[in-house]
Amino acid sequence: MPKISSYTTTAPALTDKLIGTDANDNSATKNFTVGDVLSLGNPTNFNLVLESSSILDDSPQVAAATNTPTKIFFGPAAVETDVTLANDGDLTFSTEGKYYVQLLVNSGSVSASSVASVYSIYFNSYKNDTVYGSAIQDSLYLINNQTSTTEGLSINIIFDAAVADVLSFKFSVSNLIMGLKYQASTLGDVTSANIKIYKI
Repeated sequence: MPKISSYTTTAPALTDKLIGTDANDNSATKNFTVGDVLSLGNPTNFNLVLESSSILDDSPQVAAATNTPTKIFFGPAAVETDVTLANDGDLTFSTEGKYYVQLLVNSGSVSASSVASVYSIYFNSYKNDTVYGSAIQDSLYLINNQTSTTEGLSINIIFDAAVADVLSFKFSVSNLIMGLKYQASTLGDVTSANIKIYKI
């Protein structure tokens, strides 16, 4: 049999087959379609267990100081079967398992820039108050006296939860003009932060 690298490449189709190991059938070698593999990562096939947003017309979420992690909040407290949301943004899991977590933030300038420059905001997830995964950076170039510049950002993680694990999200800024902000739009109002949690 020739080396795999010697085979020609082609654009995959959903009905094409891949070879893999079936962990639920005594590690038997089986075929899987590309479509079936892709559907495993589609959150529409997962069970939505919590969704919450900050209030539409709330004040911007701002940091107390530069380079200081500040917790992101998602609206009022909520108690669901698998996860509880606290007013301060803590998510406490009551059911062990694997979860797909989608954080949507509207980040940008919350006050006018005094100098034309690149301004940054950083995001981290925390599991039981310990950093979980890598930081994500979002930067904007602002001209002098520019305000109300925001952009949506989606942060997606797979979270392995044990009972009583706490997940939280924090942001930090290079300059206090950056933060999370509600934005009104003719196409639909955007909250400063939204969270969706799916049980896999």
